[in-house]
Amino acid sequence: SLPHDSKARCLLEALRIVRERAACDRGTGRAIVFTESLTTQGYLRELLLENGYRPEDITLFRGDNETPEARAALEQWEKEVASSLPAGNRPSREVALRLALVHEFRERSKVFISTEAGAKGLNLQFCDTLINYDLPWNPQRIEQRIGRVHRYGQRRGVTVMSFLARENEAQRLTFEILSQKLDLFGKV
Repeated sequence: SLPHDSKARCLLEALRIVRERAACDRGTGRAIVFTESLTTQGYLRELLLENGYRPEDITLFRGDNETPEARAALEQWEKEVASSLPAGNRPSREVALRLALVHEFRERSKVFISTEAGAKGLNLQFCDTLINYDLPWNPQRIEQRIGRVHRYGQRRGVTVMSFLARENEAQRLTFEILSQKLDLFGKV
């Protein structure tokens, strides 16, 4: 309900730069955006749609991936990938949904908006930009997020951006605590 959301404007600008870098072959043109809530995830999707992105440019990943878009991604994955898997190697439906959303991001979409559910167990090294739209309290969770893209098989340098509304006292305090903890880890 804010009239001017500075973090949202910064996200749009960052994604514009990601696309420009890809046009010059200096990046993949894809970005992962981590947020802490489903409400923010929905808000970011609407923001992107209002600013020139098409529904197929955006993949949403959450703990419960039972959305019409996720089911469509699963159907596509079953046609393109699962049909070639031996019957004994087919994953459960829940795992297949996760695989289908990653496949959709790798093959078609440009922005992967994930809640914390995507911070573990996903191989997203085909992407080279990660944006922490919301900062978690635990610095280990930031490392887990970065680990989705900065892993074996990554062929490009990874860019990580963390957004912070300076006027927001809670976000400023979170950033200070995280900075201190990460600095401590760097010295150990």
